[in-house]
Amino acid sequence: MHSHSRTGFSLIEVIICVGLVGIMLMPLASMMKASAHAWQDAEAEGGADARLRSSARWAHDTLLRCDGIVDTGKHWIEFQRSGATWRMEIIGGQLRMRAGTQDILIADQVTDLEVAVSRHSATNVILAVDFQLIGNAVGAAAAPQVNTTVTLDPLKQL
Repeated sequence: MHSHSRTGFSLIEVIICVGLVGIMLMPLASMMKASAHAWQDAEAEGGADARLRSSARWAHDTLLRCDGIVDTGKHWIEFQRSGATWRMEIIGGQLRMRAGTQDILIADQVTDLEVAVSRHSATNVILAVDFQLIGNAVGAAAAPQVNTTVTLDPLKQL
């Protein structure tokens, strides 16, 4: 009786397997490439929206952490933070936050900040700040807009 045990693959078997795996991976590679191009196109078109949403979240979180709202206008918000009075407003197409000599850029390419407040009817205390950031229009596309509401802690009111 002759027993033959196999110890490995022959070179031709390895070449065939590698070729088959390569053939199967080609469609996957082209799908990944198409997906990457689609993502880049979506980023190019929606990049302004994403930046505006990110800036609105940052402004929202900043107002949530503030010591209290001092005053608001139709296009600005004044609030207390770390003992200083800060003003958030549009200056030269940029959403900026300023206090004294400190000046922080929040968002670029913003055309407007629209502010509305909700006040307690008896005490006139500001309960919530609704604001809308409006970005620059690109080409024929409508200008991106982001709306957000900051509901304030009544114990932190000034």
